[in-house]
Amino acid sequence: MNLHNFPSQIRPFLLPESQGNLVYQCLECETEYPIEEFLYTCPKCQNIFMLPDKEFERLKKIDGKIWRQIFNYRKMLNIPALKGIFLFHEFIAPIIPLEDIVYLGEGHTSIVEANQYLQELVGCRFYYKNDGQNPSAS
Repeated sequence: MNLHNFPSQIRPFLLPESQGNLVYQCLECETEYPIEEFLYTCPKCQNIFMLPDKEFERLKKIDGKIWRQIFNYRKMLNIPALKGIFLFHEFIAPIIPLEDIVYLGEGHTSIVEANQYLQELVGCRFYYKNDGQNPSAS
């Protein structure tokens, strides 16, 4: 769908630009670290991080009803970088440029049939979600 076919009040928001100020913030000791260096855990206490956006208030300037419209219209775009969780780019990782986003089908991870040993152990045929196949490496 052509961008000119979308409502004029929504068009400026359909293709998000990199913005925001994300930091690592430890959930335990609340120490903050810049995100320029890749960290897995807090160097101070080894706990895990949140990645708050220090400029989050800017998003509140847009009414919730408008955000829903933005996301609904974004779904109509054929832009892989805005699929899955990145449909909500401004709320997920607003500092990442769209051209650097790799969409792997998050939220659509494969369903895998359990091997014969597991099925015999459980006593029935079953499947599981392969959620280990995602960009968070979790």
